[in-house]
Amino acid sequence: MTATTQQVINNHQQKESAPPTGEMTINKEAFDFIVNSLLLRRRQAMNPGATQYEGDRDINQAAGYKTELRFEHYYSKYKRQNIASRIVNAPATHTWRRPPIISDAKQNEVTQFMKAWAELTDVEVVPDGEPEDRPSLWHHLTTADKFAGIGRFGAMLLGLRDQKDNLKHPVEKGKAVGSKGLLYVTPLNEGHIKDIKLEKDSTSPRYGRPLHYEIELESGSEIVHWHRVVHISDSGGLYGTPRMEAVFDLLDDLLKVTAGSGEAAFQLMKQKIITSTKDGYALDEANDSIKEKALEFLHQLTPFLELEGMDVHIQGGQIVDPSPIIRIYIALISGTISYPQRILLGSERGELASGQDSDNWNEFIEGRQTSFAEPIILRPLINRLVYAGVLPMPKKKRYKVTWPELKKPKTSEIAKTNRTRALIIKDLGRVDDVTPEEARQLALLPAKAPVTDDEDNTVKEPV
Repeated sequence: MTATTQQVINNHQQKESAPPTGEMTINKEAFDFIVNSLLLRRRQAMNPGATQYEGDRDINQAAGYKTELRFEHYYSKYKRQNIASRIVNAPATHTWRRPPIISDAKQNEVTQFMKAWAELTDVEVVPDGEPEDRPSLWHHLTTADKFAGIGRFGAMLLGLRDQKDNLKHPVEKGKAVGSKGLLYVTPLNEGHIKDIKLEKDSTSPRYGRPLHYEIELESGSEIVHWHRVVHISDSGGLYGTPRMEAVFDLLDDLLKVTAGSGEAAFQLMKQKIITSTKDGYALDEANDSIKEKALEFLHQLTPFLELEGMDVHIQGGQIVDPSPIIRIYIALISGTISYPQRILLGSERGELASGQDSDNWNEFIEGRQTSFAEPIILRPLINRLVYAGVLPMPKKKRYKVTWPELKKPKTSEIAKTNRTRALIIKDLGRVDDVTPEEARQLALLPAKAPVTDDEDNTVKEPV
């Protein structure tokens, strides 16, 4: 109990005598003071960096920021604020824009595992004998990635034809045979999952990890076994960090600026009529004609305004350009989440995107593909489908995920590079000590392949 709180209680005790039972009574003023002090200390303990002057100033409260962020706050921001949705969606969209190649064999070899995977992901194939559309896995993976970034985690619910009539049962190994064994894939955000039951046995390999999920679906609430759920969080554990968390207050400030600018523009552009009666003229309070004429003028029903016995002044304001303030917030948000500003604003394509921004963004996405998308989303999904029997076991129980190169050089860039290489080879060809093969190496060209004679199948030296 603080000294100030104790002082309030002591002062009150001096004014009123204690009851016969020896219990202490506190008036409402003292009680409210104690409660508020306890709440303040609790907030300070939860977020000590948000207070100043030894707790006398709560910065979050003064600025109108939320002290505790919940999923509902993130979801509302994601649905209603454009930059917020961009923060969540952009990395997911770019990560899965060019899907990876899944293989369990050498190049140019096609296995049963690869054929089965192609059946699940090839959207050009028409389902044979199935009236329903098959799951579009790449689309669902992208959506699940987005959903996982709104809150602390997301998930994918797998509908498997494994002869179990209830989702709360574990999957029977190998019973959902073939691509038709996967009935549906439903991406879920944190709001869909009402409760998670964790493994409490410290000797279990799943200690501290989910056993069952309570999922709220359109059909109602379902208890689902973890076999049928792919859990997605950026930490790889139960909970991760929402993509908007570090910039949530900045998004609030940006919303204040844009909303205030829109309202100010509306108010300033709207013309105002100020009237005053002339000397010696009395306004008839029962006469509404002046108001009617003013409204007609404001709504542009008449091109002029004539009011007998009154001085009229038309006022209109000036619009303040908010772009300098907006640019500051965009720069702060961009620097915090490491998105280039042009990517954040949606101009990553075309001439507006600089080469350095594009390179930095591609490096970010490549790292995200190998450190998050592949180990946290894609591989758990494939492993779960192999276990269920939807996919056959890969050769040697291993498969490889190959992500395509993100940056494709433009035709002009290729031509410029080839011209530079040709000049290097030409200049080096004039030097006696440099062989043609050495010149190719210095021009960063691969060695020439050996040439085969068609007649005797002998190998000739490269030209």
